Amino acid sequence: MLLMKKSLRNVILGIAATGILFGANSYLTISKELANTKEINKISSVEINNLNEKNQQLVALNEQLQADKILLQEQNASLEEEIAYRESRMNSVSRGSIERSISIECTAYCDGYATASGDILAGKSREEAMVVAVDPDFIPLGSTLYIAFDDPEWEHLSGYYKASDTGGAVAGNIVDIYMGDGAYSESMSFGRRSARVLEIIAP
Repeated sequence: MLLMKKSLRNVILGIAATGILFGANSYLTISKELANTKEINKISSVEINNLNEKNQQLVALNEQLQADKILLQEQNASLEEEIAYRESRMNSVSRGSIERSISIECTAYCDGYATASGDILAGKSREEAMVVAVDPDFIPLGSTLYIAFDDPEWEHLSGYYKASDTGGAVAGNIVDIYMGDGAYSESMSFGRRSARVLEIIAP
């Protein structure tokens, strides 16, 4: 009977020890899982922050692209207006007349042996040459134009000139008048003067 009690006691102690061991293993397993979960949450939090930063960068980039798009649209509209203006100007010139006078800025030059159109200027005075340099996009090369000076001091320069030359500084409504071979003082004293084009005869 005593032997049976000891055996039963040993069995109970074994079961208890097994329960404790099992409980300890379960606790360790749960602790590891909790630690893993915390690490995963930490990594997820970092990834979420990174994604938020990237999203903010994309939002800023999108705003910049929208602003650039608006700027390009404005520049395109401006270019279209300029093209339409030049086309209308060219069309009026091709008919050999203009509806109203064109305001221009005149400069002067005296060097050059031949024009862009092949006219020889060497040895010629202004009156002999009657040549101007123009922007071909503004006044067709080879056309004849009547330039009028309202200032009495320069009124003697009014007359018909041939647009047969070009120049690096001649752009838009700037017209460079050939003052004659060696006419340095005249060119320097002329400077820059306002004038009007009253007529353009197409080449």
